[in-house]
Amino acid sequence: MNLRFQADADLNPAIGRGLRRREPLLDFRAAAGVIPDGTPDPEVLRIAAEAGRVLVSRDVSTMPGHFEQFIQMQESPGLLLVHSQRPIENLIEGLLLVWVTWTEEDLRNKCSLVAIARQGVEVVVEHDHQPVAVLRPALPPRRKISEVLALMDKHPIAAMDSDSARDVQAAIESHRESLEAPEWD
Repeated sequence: MNLRFQADADLNPAIGRGLRRREPLLDFRAAAGVIPDGTPDPEVLRIAAEAGRVLVSRDVSTMPGHFEQFIQMQESPGLLLVHSQRPIENLIEGLLLVWVTWTEEDLRNKCSLVAIARQGVEVVVEHDHQPVAVLRPALPPRRKISEVLALMDKHPIAAMDSDSARDVQAAIESHRESLEAPEWD
């Protein structure tokens, strides 16, 4: 069975709309009509737990402490914390990744931070304080030199000057490693 989510009142409603647009089968319940603004954290956790839903909140300051107290007394489907400064599309991607890859057991009585690898940032995914995966940013798209030269013909702003040839030669000289794969590969 797939995870079911409950939005905290502090979560941007556009996240839920974006999730449902991307994956109509995803069960994401908005806070409106369920969790009013100002509802104390322990009550929010109780509402989500009674509904069998993983709570999604951006309250990284107080919610983790309340969650630890809550699971001392009763079971919880889990808590996912998201960074409020992240772009909404990154949060949607992160929640989709959780929905597709994690099980109910992965999150039961656990608090996790939804993080997305951005350019230049590695994210270590842990389970029981042990690293299980490392997300690395994708390499930027690369072009062959012949493609770059063809593009230069179409865009008069780009021009090769006498320094360009030296720069290309220096780049070639600095990467003189063998193209032969080692035997242990």
